[in-house]
Amino acid sequence: MQPMDRRKRLVVVTTSAFVLAAFAFGASHVATSSRRSSWKLVNLGTAPGYKMADVQPYGLNDRGEVVGTLEETVNGKLIIRAFVWKNGTMTLLKNGGEATAVNNRGTVIGTPIDTGSPSVGAVWKGSHITGLGTLGGSWSNPLAINERDQIVGDSVTANGQLHAFLWNAGAMTDLGTLRGTSSSSAIAINTRGQIIGTSTKPGGATRGFIWQNGRMTDLGSLFGADNRPVAISDQGVVVGTITTRLGNPIVAFKWERGLLTNLGRFDAPASQAQDINNQGVILVEAMSASGNPQSALILDHGKAIDLGSLGWGLTTFGNHLNDRNQVVGSSFTRSGGRRSFVWQRGKMTALPTYDGVAPPWGGVSQLNELGDVTGTAYPTHHVAGVIWRSVQR
Repeated sequence: MQPMDRRKRLVVVTTSAFVLAAFAFGASHVATSSRRSSWKLVNLGTAPGYKMADVQPYGLNDRGEVVGTLEETVNGKLIIRAFVWKNGTMTLLKNGGEATAVNNRGTVIGTPIDTGSPSVGAVWKGSHITGLGTLGGSWSNPLAINERDQIVGDSVTANGQLHAFLWNAGAMTDLGTLRGTSSSSAIAINTRGQIIGTSTKPGGATRGFIWQNGRMTDLGSLFGADNRPVAISDQGVVVGTITTRLGNPIVAFKWERGLLTNLGRFDAPASQAQDINNQGVILVEAMSASGNPQSALILDHGKAIDLGSLGWGLTTFGNHLNDRNQVVGSSFTRSGGRRSFVWQRGKMTALPTYDGVAPPWGGVSQLNELGDVTGTAYPTHHVAGVIWRSVQR
């Protein structure tokens, strides 16, 4: 699954004509619940003492807890604080400056309040805060956490290099770099402790990796281009995008047990992968030549299913996919506005707005396994954090 979530013998498979033919557009055979959902918009509000704060949610767990950051300018000074929202109440984290993710145990990762010096990542369990430490340098940055409270991210080493790390039970481990590269960053970790990330050469060339059983393995490449993984399932299947040196997408890929597969471009100039769930279903976007999304699709074990749009086939962005095969994203409407949506079983549903008409002009940030969605909306002149609660019908 994605995070956030920013490699043994290598076999490369390119997509031939007969493989592309297998990705025929058609009705979904994705297994989902027979019950449909509607969604209720709930404003997260703000913390006591902060009346006009911009609220940006970043993390959402299956207990409906939301974490994120609020910002407000007070007497000309920008105040940034981390929060947890639960059951209608927002609470500021002790010494918290930014909260980026929360697992189903309620463990939160982020960074402390900015003191003007480099920050060291932190983990909160209830009211208790623990510094993660560093790899010998001045700062560390946690990016993802799994259900075993294992945390990954990147940190500066004693010699000033940026390296990926794993923090487990109070100890931080340097994951190193791929051969021929000088820096690395870990972006996601699954329940089995498998980690994905990128390792970069001094000149900027980027290679994706998977770290497992104490060893970092190159994911390989297609066309000699850069490899940027974005998500890993609990089965260890990795998806990502082959890109140019500047990060522009070329084609989405899947990596499984040493096999790197070109997922195709879906009649578009390029494609990029966004997420994978534990059913093996993959969320991708077909991209324009300029690198902008054109449409979102799911790949369901050999079949490509176009999610459609909210009006006249206009651009659709796909953000996240859960194990119920629900997809969240945003789509432009006939009137030119952008609306957030949930797609399930072939139907795209626009998420409600404050007045029922005006687009929120914010967007979704996370989706949990219950179908709850968190994101932002703009009801006035500030950014409001919201959660769309799933209501089963």
